[in-house]
Amino acid sequence: MSEKFYSILFAFEQLRHLRKDLQLKMLTNADLLLHKEKEFRLLLEYLYDALNCIEFDPRLLQLVTEVQGLEEFFTVLKQAYSKEVLNMTGNNEKEMRFRAIEQIDGIMQQLGMWNSLAQKMLGPGNLHIKELGNHPKFPHDRFFVFVKELAPQNLKVLHPYHPDQVRAQMARETKDLLAFDEKDPLSGYRLYWDSRETHSTGPRIAVKNGHHRLFEIYRRYLAGLIDGNEQVEFAYASK
Repeated sequence: MSEKFYSILFAFEQLRHLRKDLQLKMLTNADLLLHKEKEFRLLLEYLYDALNCIEFDPRLLQLVTEVQGLEEFFTVLKQAYSKEVLNMTGNNEKEMRFRAIEQIDGIMQQLGMWNSLAQKMLGPGNLHIKELGNHPKFPHDRFFVFVKELAPQNLKVLHPYHPDQVRAQMARETKDLLAFDEKDPLSGYRLYWDSRETHSTGPRIAVKNGHHRLFEIYRRYLAGLIDGNEQVEFAYASK
């Protein structure tokens, strides 16, 4: 897992480079794609590895929700490779193109699944907070958070995810992940959705401790193993 764990970060970086020159939604000319084949091949390798590294990796939600036009992009790229293969005579070059086409097929199949999973994400706003209720020790000691709030893009974390720590959390029982740990509690504070409305907290959470544990909790939510309305208990940490 360690080798492929960071592939999604490389894929994001590659997409950022491509978006400087190309608007993914505007790509309709297959010939144009072949002028950037090296960049596209790198993107295919990184994204294919990312999609096949960790089942229900929550970071992939950010990819499908923030990068618009991915499916259209890969459709056009596949057409370009398929058209090119017909005019090739070298076996090595053909094998490389066929591998690219297989990767595109695998990526597109997974993107369809992730677009469906994206429907499980909370939308912007504070309405769900009213359903949550206050912790008896709120606001100075502890507060509750819905599992469905824990998408990585809704969290502000202190440092990136590390594969060894992710693996350690994956080995834990669900009841242990959800239980409040007095010695090593989930901790942080809510970020306001609108700074002018300090009476109403927003969906983002600044996490001071436990973001690898939250990664695994949300991963199991995406996999259908934890109810999104399950509540986890946070210790309040000052800013």
